[in-house]
Amino acid sequence: KKLSQEFSLSWILFNYWKGFAYREDQLVTTHPVMGECKNTEVAETAFDSITYEKGSALLKQIYYIVGYEKFSDAIHSYFAKH
Repeated sequence: KKLSQEFSLSWILFNYWKGFAYREDQLVTTHPVMGECKNTEVAETAFDSITYEKGSALLKQIYYIVGYEKFSDAIHSYFAKH
């Protein structure tokens, strides 16, 4: 099965929630998806809808660029190392 078929509900929810991230991304509090976290306290405040929704958009774009097999292999490799 293709990833988009297996997780069709996830894609629907992704489209629903990304609107919230778009609005937050236009505020002065916007920030990159990836950033340096100097300690646990900073890391705990770094996860918000911008991080989650922009991060999921990035993963979705990578999936469609590289394809199911390469994306799946890369995810498996990443989690095996971490």
